Amino acid sequence: MGKIKESVEGLTNKKVFFVILAILVISVFALCFIAIPTYSNAEAVGKKLGEAEGKAAGLAIGSYEGLTEGADAGKEAGRIKGLSAEDTEALLKGEMKKVNKLEVFVADIGLNDVLKVGEGEKQTYAGLYSFSADCVFTVDLTGVKLSIEKDEDGNETVLMEIPLPESELFIDEKATE
Repeated sequence: MGKIKESVEGLTNKKVFFVILAILVISVFALCFIAIPTYSNAEAVGKKLGEAEGKAAGLAIGSYEGLTEGADAGKEAGRIKGLSAEDTEALLKGEMKKVNKLEVFVADIGLNDVLKVGEGEKQTYAGLYSFSADCVFTVDLTGVKLSIEKDEDGNETVLMEIPLPESELFIDEKATE
C-alpha cells in the first residue's frame, strides 16, 4: 500500500510541475511572441496598418509613424468615399467610449491542487482538484491619453498613451474535478 501511495504522490507532483511549467511557458510565449515584438515593431506595424486604414488604424495602434504617414492616405481614401477626416475622428472617439476594455489575449489554463489532511501514517484524506480557467488580458481604452502638438511648419503630431494590459482569471467552477 505504501508504494502505491508514493507513486500516486509522485505522479501528482509531476502533474503540478507540468501545470506550473505550462503556465510559465504560456506567459513567456505571450511576452516574447506577442507583447515585446508588437512593442518593438510598433513603428513598422503602425506604418503598414496606417497605409491600409489611414488615420483610424494609426489611432488604434498608437503608432506615431502610422498616424502621421497614414493620415494622408486615409484622408484621400475618405474623400473618394465622401468622408472627411473630422467624421473619422468623431467616429473613433465614439467607438473608443463604447469599447472600454479591449481583449488582447485569452489563455486557457488548467490548475491542479492537492489537498491533504493529516501527515504520514495519520493522513486521513487526500484529494486532487483540477480547475479549468481562462486568463483574459485586457486594455482599458478609457484610460488612453492623447496629446496633439504643432511644430513651426504647422504639422501636427499626435501622441497616444495606452495603459498597460490588466489580467483577470475566470475559473469555471462547473468543470472542477
